[in-house]
Amino acid sequence: MEKVNNKELIKFHKTGELGDEKLVAIWKKPQNEKNKYENHKKEIITYMEHLGLLAICNKKDISSTEANSVWYYFPSMNKRKLGKDLEKLKQYKTSSILCFQFDEEGQFPLFVFYGLVSKCNKMNGWSISEEGDTRSIYENVACFTFKSHYVVICICKFQIQVQVCRPIGEISTTILEEVQTSVEKGIKEFKKYEYKIGYKCQNGRFCCEEDNSFIPLEKFPVFQYLCNKCGVRRQHYVKNKICWREKDQSDTSNSKY
Repeated sequence: MEKVNNKELIKFHKTGELGDEKLVAIWKKPQNEKNKYENHKKEIITYMEHLGLLAICNKKDISSTEANSVWYYFPSMNKRKLGKDLEKLKQYKTSSILCFQFDEEGQFPLFVFYGLVSKCNKMNGWSISEEGDTRSIYENVACFTFKSHYVVICICKFQIQVQVCRPIGEISTTILEEVQTSVEKGIKEFKKYEYKIGYKCQNGRFCCEEDNSFIPLEKFPVFQYLCNKCGVRRQHYVKNKICWREKDQSDTSNSKY
């Protein structure tokens, strides 16, 4: 039987990442044998994924010789802070910030964020960004790669924010449209939540609790529209180019305007 050592448990408690064989080893421990978790593994895992308690992931490295490439991500266990990695991303070419503004009088959308990370990892062409042996998923931020771009998703107060980055070259408007469409599709599956779609103004800051700027999608295209979040000293007209995609019928589903 595969054993779980202390180093692996420490990593699990810090990152929320656990290999399939390690999960089975935990369930096979003597103190867990009477519960027969392993006999109901498929049902338990499927139900936990449905609730947003874990994400079922596959290693993307096709050259891997490991017998089992499945691993699980338990987002509520992740205690890693983004820290310096956020500063690194700021050095790249960055897009404006797409926002999903949830009702502050409703339920905090933490499990929407957890579930969205899981769904994005399964989307065609998307993969969790890696630096060496470390996956770029943190307590409140996840970084993906998609068609030579980075897609960074965070939860900040009652907003889920999305920003696209690229080390070199311009960010494709087509990529922005594709990313917005994909993220919207993932969020719409959480039908009990109400939200508005919009963007931070051109002075907006990603994953910053002090920045509450938000311009609803329904306002675009704008003409001489003053941003009312930046204050008199920094007040400016909102630029249409911050909008990734104009509103259409699909944007009204599961959202509140």
